[in-house]
Amino acid sequence: MLICLSAILITGHVILLVAALFGAGTLAAVFAIRKWRPGPLGQAWTAALAAIAIIGVFAVVPARKATDPTLALSSQAQISSIQQMLSDAKWTGSGAATLAALLPLCRESGEADSLEIPATASAIAIEMGRPFLWTSILVLLIGAWMLFSI
Repeated sequence: MLICLSAILITGHVILLVAALFGAGTLAAVFAIRKWRPGPLGQAWTAALAAIAIIGVFAVVPARKATDPTLALSSQAQISSIQQMLSDAKWTGSGAATLAALLPLCRESGEADSLEIPATASAIAIEMGRPFLWTSILVLLIGAWMLFSI
C-alpha cells in the first residue's frame, strides 16, 4: 500500500490522491467496524466523520457548476469532447469499451492527444448509459448503508 501511495504522490494528481485515501479509509473503516462493533453512538460518530470528509473534499476540489454532473471532475482539456459524446450517446449507452475508440473521433482540432481518461461517471454514462450509472450509484449507496448497519 505504501508503494502504491508513493506512486500516486509522485504523479501529483489531487483527485487521484483523494480517491486513494478514500479507498484506504474505507478499508480501515471496514476493519474498525467489524473488529470493535461500535454501538449507536459510535455509528453516529463514524457517519459524522464521513460527512465532514466528503464536505471537505468538495470544498478543496472545485467542481464545475455549469456542467453536467457526470463531467464535474473531468479535465478541462477533454470537456468539449466528452460533452459531445454524452449528447451523441443513446439512452442505453454506446457499448462497453467504446470510449477509447470514440475519444479520438470526437476531439476538436486544437485539443491535444491525451492518455488521461475522463471522470468515471462520464465514462460509464457514455459506455453503459445513464440508467446504468444511476442504478450503480444506488446499489453502491445501499451497500454502504448495509456496511454501517451491520
